[in-house]
Amino acid sequence: MVKRRQFLWMYPWAAVTPTFFWRSFMDRAEWVTSIERVATPVVAQFGCELVDVKIVLGPRRWTVQLRIDRLSGSAAEAGVTIDDCARISRALSGVFDVDVQIPVAYDLEISSPGPDRPLKQRADYERFAGHTIEVRTREPFAGRNHWKGTLQGLSADEILLACETGLQRIPLAVVARTNLADPIVIGKRRAEKVVN
Repeated sequence: MVKRRQFLWMYPWAAVTPTFFWRSFMDRAEWVTSIERVATPVVAQFGCELVDVKIVLGPRRWTVQLRIDRLSGSAAEAGVTIDDCARISRALSGVFDVDVQIPVAYDLEISSPGPDRPLKQRADYERFAGHTIEVRTREPFAGRNHWKGTLQGLSADEILLACETGLQRIPLAVVARTNLADPIVIGKRRAEKVVN
């Protein structure tokens, strides 16, 4: 067990950090939920969807990272632009100050999900059926923690994944993280980045 003196030696900023920071530090999941609740409708007004929210805690400031993507449809292939990120950032800054009331100074980062887009909602599994994905499990499933293959869809509460060992049915209950790993999509996005 770390004693207070050792802790303050390792993290000297802890001695001067307000107590509400520690309460907020302990409730990070609640802050993420609150941010998702407030940000989702604002992001949807711009024809985008909220993909992921992360809070990175620093000694004096937080970084609130939001990853957005275009809603499924005709403009979805175009992806998120810098202008989209800037407009959403301006809209969310005022909303966060009123509705979320983050207790410390923070930086707001809005970005596209990138080529390794996480799959979190049921609709994501339907939208990206036929793409290559990576699945990481919390505990070994069929002797492995890491799976890679072609997403066939979602059946009840199982991910249907075609991989080198055949069709696997991975229960959502054991899944820690799922993200795209499609080499064609990754190459296409890298090429667009170089051209633009």
